[in-house]
Amino acid sequence: MKLSQHILSMACVLVFAGVASAALSGSAHDFSAESWSGSTICQPCHAPHNAPNGATLGLLWNHEVPSYANYTLYEGQTSNDGFAGLDRDSQACMSCHDGSIALDSFGGTTNGTTFIGASKQMGGGTGDLSDDHPVGAVAVYDFADTGLAPDPKANGVRVRSMTVAGQAESVVSCASCHSVHNKANLPELLRVTNNGSQLCLACHIK
Repeated sequence: MKLSQHILSMACVLVFAGVASAALSGSAHDFSAESWSGSTICQPCHAPHNAPNGATLGLLWNHEVPSYANYTLYEGQTSNDGFAGLDRDSQACMSCHDGSIALDSFGGTTNGTTFIGASKQMGGGTGDLSDDHPVGAVAVYDFADTGLAPDPKANGVRVRSMTVAGQAESVVSCASCHSVHNKANLPELLRVTNNGSQLCLACHIK
């Protein structure tokens, strides 16, 4: 291989490596530049060992979790059994996004002081999600009826399997629309683009 070809090949590898790693790095969930993060991307949410809330949430969850008796959901419905009334992905999101737990409350620290900005809060620290998309509600298009495995994806949109009123249902999750690791490299951590309402129409078939 000629030197010029070798250099070009290496350049392509580096470019593709940069694209592949750009999803979480540099996204809204990359806190490594924040003074409270310990210069890490992963640890505000996950821990490799001794995760303080790993037993509660799985995911080697390293962040503190809310303790509401219930959430007020869309149209005044309640989650009944509080935090556990939401699917696992939504529980993880609410650890920061319901505004009641500080961003820097992780790794066993419970008294953090840096809270998520008001524009990114769901419920403003009160547990009131009634003006937000109905997480925990039975999905409009119930993928369970299709015989697919739990947590299927259709057109890039995901639903979660959860027990609702004693019955297994496919429910709307924060992760139905958002990818916390920003795998698609889209604004607002969306799973698929919403150009032409593409994201909305994946479930709301009109």
